[in-house]
Amino acid sequence: MPKSLILSAIAVSALAFAVSANAETAKPAAKSTDAYIEVGGAAARVSGENFGTANFTIGKTINRSFAVELETQVGVTSKSYTYGGYTVKLKVDHALAGYAVGTLPVSANVDLIGRVGYMTAQVKASSGGAAATDSETGPAYGIGLRYFPNGGNAGVRADITHFDLSNGLNGDLYQVSYIRRF
Repeated sequence: MPKSLILSAIAVSALAFAVSANAETAKPAAKSTDAYIEVGGAAARVSGENFGTANFTIGKTINRSFAVELETQVGVTSKSYTYGGYTVKLKVDHALAGYAVGTLPVSANVDLIGRVGYMTAQVKASSGGAAATDSETGPAYGIGLRYFPNGGNAGVRADITHFDLSNGLNGDLYQVSYIRRF
C-alpha cells in the first residue's frame, strides 16, 4: 500500500475522531497553561529515501504564544538493498527531539506553529543475523498548522520539520497527528 495512502488514511481518521469527540463534548477553548499529547504518522525523507514512522509528542503550553515539546519517532517501515549478493535492510530505528514552539493564532480554531529544537536519531541496518546502528544528532526546525474544531480540546496537526544531523544525515518529516489538550 502506498505510504501517501496510509498517511492520508491516518489524517482522515484523526480528523473524524477529533470532530466526533468535539461534537459529543464541546469544551471551551484551552487555557494558556494546558498540556497536550499528539499521536500520528510521518513520512520521513532521509537523504533521499522515504521511511514511515509513528510519532508521539507531549507538550506544555507556557502562554498563548509559546510552548515546549518532547517528540519521539519510531520507525515502522524499512528499505531493502542488495550489495554484493547480500540483502541489507535499513530503517529509521527511532528519533527523539526537544522543541521550543511559537504559536500564531490564525482564527479562533486554527494556529500557525513554528518550532526549533535539537534531534537525535538512530538508523539500523541488518543483514542475515547481523545488525548495526548509527546515531546522529543536530538541529531540527519546522512549521505547521493546528486545527481544533469548535474550539474544543481535540484536533489535528499537520507539519513539516527539517533536520540537519551529523554525518550529512539530513531530511524532512511530513507529519499528521491527532492532538488532545488537557
